[in-house]
Amino acid sequence: MNCFLSYFYSMKINELDTRESLDRFFQRSLTRSRVFFVVSMLWIICCAYLYVSTDVEGFKSLLKVFFGIAIGLWLLVAMFQLYVIENTSIELSKISDSQVGNFSITEIRAMFQEVMDNSVIRENPTVYLSSLDMCNAFAINTLFYFYKPTNAIYMTRKCFEVLTREEILAILYHEMAHFNRYMYMEGRTMNVGMYFFMLLPFSFTALIPGVFFKIIFVVVLFFFVSYLWNKIRNVHEFESHALEYLCDSMAAERVGKLAMINALITICRVNASIDTKSTKEKLKVKAVNKKPKVIVDWGHFDTHIVNGKIEAAEYHAFIQTLENIENPQLIENSEQDEDASSHPSLTKRVLFLHRNFLSKRV
Repeated sequence: MNCFLSYFYSMKINELDTRESLDRFFQRSLTRSRVFFVVSMLWIICCAYLYVSTDVEGFKSLLKVFFGIAIGLWLLVAMFQLYVIENTSIELSKISDSQVGNFSITEIRAMFQEVMDNSVIRENPTVYLSSLDMCNAFAINTLFYFYKPTNAIYMTRKCFEVLTREEILAILYHEMAHFNRYMYMEGRTMNVGMYFFMLLPFSFTALIPGVFFKIIFVVVLFFFVSYLWNKIRNVHEFESHALEYLCDSMAAERVGKLAMINALITICRVNASIDTKSTKEKLKVKAVNKKPKVIVDWGHFDTHIVNGKIEAAEYHAFIQTLENIENPQLIENSEQDEDASSHPSLTKRVLFLHRNFLSKRV
């Protein structure tokens, strides 16, 4: 088992590595994700066999209880997420507004269609516009094909107020890259396997005599299940970051790196202005024991057209400023310009695009 797993853990990843090495890393992580899903499904089958073959009623009862808890928790979390999404979103084909932000509904539909026509896709996602008060877009592509909201691209209305056409296309290509390719099995199954993998083993407490030994068994089992999870799935802290870098690069191939960079900068700036007080408090906590960020001076590069975006004539000075500062930050008090578990910082994403598209158009 260790020899088998060592194949997947052998690759070291640099935060600003090349697309090719990140893609290899993604493939290894995707394989681990699939292996864990298969193991969790086999575990459910094993428990089902034990249920029908055992004569121990207490064991059968606990198997039913923990199966119910596992599927109940999964449904609770999944349904809550979908409830929030559905109650703030409308399918694009059903929107009656003639105008959303700076674009007519016809233009918006044409943009989505253009991206889908130019993307290699196994299925057409349903498109939704969200009324959440933020600038964001995301993709959901699950194995539950019968339910449209779980196989869809979502974009908030605010995007059409602050982004240009090219920037919107960049974000849509980014999300289509997630939808078509860069997504792990946890996202495809909404983490269904994890609940059964973690909870069903506790059914075996029915086979352990005495309260004292049951307590010892539960404690040992908790650490054992955690150990197995780490060995089989071994979630790398960089996995989600790799997805974002790769999707950014696929979008940049379609519309140019500058459109992708400006889309990220605009989204980051708009969201930072919306989430002011709570963001500052969070950043104070996150900043403890961390190397302080150095806020870049936009006056060093935003000079050709002073608009908080980067024109082609400003690009060289922009990149030079970022590379000359140790631990730079583009947008002050922005969570999206800080490393998170789901996303690398804005600054790192910009530098990744620059270093991977040195010879291509801005």
